[in-house]
Amino acid sequence: MARSGKYRAGSLFSTPECCNTYHHNWDDLRRMVGYLRGSYAKNLGDPGWQDFISELCAESEAFASLWARNDVAVPASRTKQIRNLAVGELEMFLTSLSLLALPHAWMQIYTPVDEVAWGKLRELSAMSEEQRQRPWVEHREKYHAAAGWWEALCAVVGRIVSRS
Repeated sequence: MARSGKYRAGSLFSTPECCNTYHHNWDDLRRMVGYLRGSYAKNLGDPGWQDFISELCAESEAFASLWARNDVAVPASRTKQIRNLAVGELEMFLTSLSLLALPHAWMQIYTPVDEVAWGKLRELSAMSEEQRQRPWVEHREKYHAAAGWWEALCAVVGRIVSRS
C-alpha cells in the first residue's frame, strides 16, 4: 500500500473534525472503511497492511467499530463537501474509477459542481503557497498549538492544493 494512501486513511480518523479537510457522515466513513477492507482482502498476509489496520484500530474507536462490521465496498461517485480555510467550502463531485492497468488501484477525480465552486477553486489556484497555508497555520496556533501532527497535515494539504 502506498504511503500516501495509508496517511490519508489514517488521518481521516485521527484528525480533529475542525481540522479535517472533508466533512464525513457515518455512511461516508463506513464506505471508506469498506474500500479499505476491499483493498486489504487483496493483500491478506502482508505485514505492512496488518500493522496499519492494527494501528488504526488502536488509535480510533470509530475506525475499530467500522472495521469490525466487515463491510466491503467499491469506489462510487458522489458529491462531497471540502473544507478549505483559505476560500471556504467547496462542493465537489467525486468520480471514482478503477485502474485496470494497475492492480488494486483506483483514481478519484474531484470536479466543482457549480460556478461558485469553480470560482473558489480558481481563487485557491491563484494564491501563493503562503496564502493557502496561512489560515491553516493560524487555526493551528489558535486551537492546536501543541499538536505535533499538524506539520504533516499541512504538507499533505499543500501538495494536494498545488496539484489542483
